[in-house]
Amino acid sequence: MYTTLFYIGLILSILGFVFPLLQPKIMRPAARKVSYIFAILSCASFLAFSALAFWEGGKTVISLYSNAGLLDFSFYIDRLSAFFIAVISIVSLSSAVYSMGYGEQG
Repeated sequence: MYTTLFYIGLILSILGFVFPLLQPKIMRPAARKVSYIFAILSCASFLAFSALAFWEGGKTVISLYSNAGLLDFSFYIDRLSAFFIAVISIVSLSSAVYSMGYGEQG
């Protein structure tokens, strides 16, 4: 269950980065707001993921890419890494909420 939250957070982070780049210049303020919303949703997803991983207490490996044993890109999640993901998500969430209000002024 919580690995799905990890993938959702990762996809929302990528969408928050790519979406404003694909918009024409006239649509930049609206695209910026959508990007902030993607960032907030991504942080909330990572925060929920880290809370579930922390309270479950097990060690989990989330594999993103594997190439027949030659190249393996994966995340090893234990309680310590879940705690730090939560800390980073809280800081990122507060930063995204602040940026949303600050971006409307400038």
